[in-house]
Amino acid sequence: MRLNPTSLPPAASLLLVFLACQPLGRAQTVLLGWDVNGTSEDALTLTATTRASQISSSGASGILSRGSGAALPGVPSSNAFGASGFTATSLTGAMSGNDYFSFSITVNDGYSLSLTSISMKMSDTTNGPTSAALFSSVGGFSSTSSAIQTWSLTGNASNDQTITLSSGAFTNLTGTVEFRLYGYGGDTGTTDKLRFRNLAGNDLALCGTLSAVPEPSTYAALTGAAVFAVTAWRRRRQRPVAPPQKSPPECGGLG
Repeated sequence: MRLNPTSLPPAASLLLVFLACQPLGRAQTVLLGWDVNGTSEDALTLTATTRASQISSSGASGILSRGSGAALPGVPSSNAFGASGFTATSLTGAMSGNDYFSFSITVNDGYSLSLTSISMKMSDTTNGPTSAALFSSVGGFSSTSSAIQTWSLTGNASNDQTITLSSGAFTNLTGTVEFRLYGYGGDTGTTDKLRFRNLAGNDLALCGTLSAVPEPSTYAALTGAAVFAVTAWRRRRQRPVAPPQKSPPECGGLG
């Protein structure tokens, strides 16, 4: 049966209007961005320089760091954030050795995020890692098959990369999501490194959309009111109408 909102009781109509007006999401924007300009390559961490509203600044959110297997680079460059030690010969070895860069995003309570892409402006030294792989906490870090994407790196060259997060697993997320960028196949020298390089704008950017998430109590209250109102309305419409009563004959006659 199709319901005509204009024929429903006020409480039910209110629920329909409320649900219809909930935002499906905003235009894609940079949720977190890191600009390495002014940063020494061997800085321990780098805090995001661009942060959308409703993205938390607490904990690891917005922090670019290194895994325990990624060493501080020797002879650090200016205006960069890099690491050496990507010496594992395989992705499995890099994962077990914690040879990665890490960055996380946390959305504030009452909101969800949908991630759409990651943009990285990177360069590799002559004997730096030859391959890279991106993972996230959404898919996990325990299996090579969970990689979002793997790709080859060119030595002594720029290796910029934009990765589209097309999987539905990256929609309507709450809490914290961590990403890890693994490198492997490099030499053992401390100057053999992978780095985020300095170009105009953000050198690492995490893009997506934000949406408000109504409190469960709001839905529960409106749904309960609507159900009660619709039930009462239907009972009122289905109640049989008694036929009009005739007046008794005057003076006890047959009328």
